[in-house]
Amino acid sequence: MDANISNVQSLGNEQDMYNVKVGETIKQLRQQRSLSQRELTKCDTPSETICSTKTLRRIEQGKVAPSIFEIKFFLSVFGVSMSEFESLVEGQDLLTFRNSFEEICNLLFDERYQEASRHLELLKEQKYCDPKNPQILQALLLCDGFFQRNLHKNLQASLDVLYSALRITVPSVISEDNRVKYGIISDRMFSLNEYRILNLIAIILIDLNQNYLATRIFKAMCKSLQNKKISSEIRNHFLPTTYYNLSDCFIDEKRYKEAFNVCEEGLEFCESIKNFKNFAKLLYNRAKSLYYMGDKESAAEGFKHSYSTFISLKRNEMASRVKTIVATKYQINL
Repeated sequence: MDANISNVQSLGNEQDMYNVKVGETIKQLRQQRSLSQRELTKCDTPSETICSTKTLRRIEQGKVAPSIFEIKFFLSVFGVSMSEFESLVEGQDLLTFRNSFEEICNLLFDERYQEASRHLELLKEQKYCDPKNPQILQALLLCDGFFQRNLHKNLQASLDVLYSALRITVPSVISEDNRVKYGIISDRMFSLNEYRILNLIAIILIDLNQNYLATRIFKAMCKSLQNKKISSEIRNHFLPTTYYNLSDCFIDEKRYKEAFNVCEEGLEFCESIKNFKNFAKLLYNRAKSLYYMGDKESAAEGFKHSYSTFISLKRNEMASRVKTIVATKYQINL
């Protein structure tokens, strides 16, 4: 862990180099299509400029990083997909790392921590796993944060690692005294790993009985993920979980009406993308909200719906847990 954190201090040049690669790739794609800088900034929007010619010039020179919105607009003009663009910018090695890392993330979120740890050690042995690359280092720190919390039970060490991970790519989100800037989260978009880090920070704050801080992070994440400019892949991956986590926080704070409303929003979204795993969890939290608001009849129906949904998903362990909790805590037999 310490070796990884020490690498953060030397990342300025690597991040600058990455911005240069992005700029060079955009310039190359523009020139291949015989577009001037002014023509690119005006493409398809003659009355509205996506970014100024001056900004595009700075992007192509690697002096400033383009926003996700700007990248998506440029790629739509070029007729290039995001994955193709990433391949041009990053090369095959980083894409290979990302694919392997996603397998580890799946193990982590399934709480198979020992197996994830073994996979990570194998990944670190690969030549393409270069911690000098900002995105790879951030991914490794994210894993460290998971392991510090879930294997070593060291919550403060986990937070320190995760704050360092965010500072690699979005330093403006973390204050000097290690506080998350909620307003900045609400107003911008993040990469998948950055959302993962923010999510884990909020969960650890709950572990530390700082629910009110976690609530503010989850609320800001919801607003960020609802931005129509964000990729559907990232939104569909994280927004359902964030709705659930936020409703959990509201219930813990006895803000039952707000929890109910968040569950309603989340259920509608989950149904639209057919995410029934989080659908079942949100049904359960909506039923809890109804119970505490005094509508025990609707709550009972809600608990039954949640239970039957877990059964249909063949998540029998979760269904059994719901049945036991509902019977003992709420005196409702499913």
